[in-house]
Amino acid sequence: MKGYVRKKLSGLDVLVHESIAASDSDKKLAERVTGLFTENRKERFIKQTSFKVIFKTDFCGTSCLVKRYKNTKLSKRIKSFFRSSGSETEFMAANVILESGIPTPQPLLFAEIKKLGMVFESLIVISFLEGAQDLKDLLFNNNFSCFSEKNQFFYDFGKLTRKIFQNRIYQDDYSINNFMIRPENGSSRLYFIDFEKVKTDADIPEDWAVWLLAKLNRLGRVVSLTDRVRFLRGYLGGQAEDRKGLKMLALKIQHETLTVLKRDFKRGRQTSPYTCNTYSPLRTGSLKGHFLKGYDFFEIKKLKAKIIDKSKPFPVSLSSNGSDKNLLVLKLDGQDAGKAWSVLSNLIIAGLKADLPDFLAQGEDSGIIAFEKTAYEVLKQTIPLELKKKSFLTDNFKEELDFLSGFLGVSE
Repeated sequence: MKGYVRKKLSGLDVLVHESIAASDSDKKLAERVTGLFTENRKERFIKQTSFKVIFKTDFCGTSCLVKRYKNTKLSKRIKSFFRSSGSETEFMAANVILESGIPTPQPLLFAEIKKLGMVFESLIVISFLEGAQDLKDLLFNNNFSCFSEKNQFFYDFGKLTRKIFQNRIYQDDYSINNFMIRPENGSSRLYFIDFEKVKTDADIPEDWAVWLLAKLNRLGRVVSLTDRVRFLRGYLGGQAEDRKGLKMLALKIQHETLTVLKRDFKRGRQTSPYTCNTYSPLRTGSLKGHFLKGYDFFEIKKLKAKIIDKSKPFPVSLSSNGSDKNLLVLKLDGQDAGKAWSVLSNLIIAGLKADLPDFLAQGEDSGIIAFEKTAYEVLKQTIPLELKKKSFLTDNFKEELDFLSGFLGVSE
């Protein structure tokens, strides 16, 4: 690949940018890359899952983001004989995207640890976008400096989306989580990121494009109808002058969004832009769930273990970011806690004016959900009001609204 050098360094297969390769001896470079694979090496920790760790570090004098993958299952190791590792796939995709003129952080290297020809671990190092923020944070906090900046942003976002599709770049889970933004030369620049599920030579016919736009459209009340139209004007470019065509596309996306939402309800989807980078996963033994960052994982675990005969919401005080927070905790039998979280989450994505609970802890036979007290009271008032009116939610998700009504013990 142009601009990169492939090396074998102390048992590592490495593809490294020529500027990095020229800055160090092979021995020193091997030490640096090997150090990134150190189990506890995540000094500026960002995210961790069962198979992936993301952290920030300095590498050869450059501020970098490291994504490290581990193939813990034999089946995945065997598959690595026949397919590229996650790191290599993401590395190659990033270079194709850069060559297409789409802004994305510069990939600097990827490396693999192989045994018997199988990939056990791999990582990718990319330049860190200093001064950038997640697009999610910009939208959820409405951090625009003025009205005209907001108008221009949605138009530019639509143009960039069109360019991504026209360059045959298919991101299966196309969402605001795939973008960052930062000020540059007096304006804001969007960066496309996170290519684990990207295909870089895919035909994207109109029905596929509408499907991806419908996935992107799942933002509840965060983005207004006016802003969504501005996005479509940017997406269509000169074709947006055809008002009939613009309206037709908007209706197609709305129809497909409803299909996507119904699929999310059916699958019991629990994560969304509302949880991304705000909630942490709760995983220990048979206990699963999510908790708002700032809580102590072990305090939630202990609370779940203490609750045996609680049939009504009860108050509890837990520390969050160093301060005590007053919560109302609900205990539910079976898998209803996980279902309640999923239903509420997807109703919010569909447009319900409500806040997510602070945490969910779902066990095999029972689970708990904890609400900030004010959020709980607002939700108890909102559900009956929603059920009384004719709306997009009552037309399409009345069964789910009724479930929440019963779960909260309220009536119309």
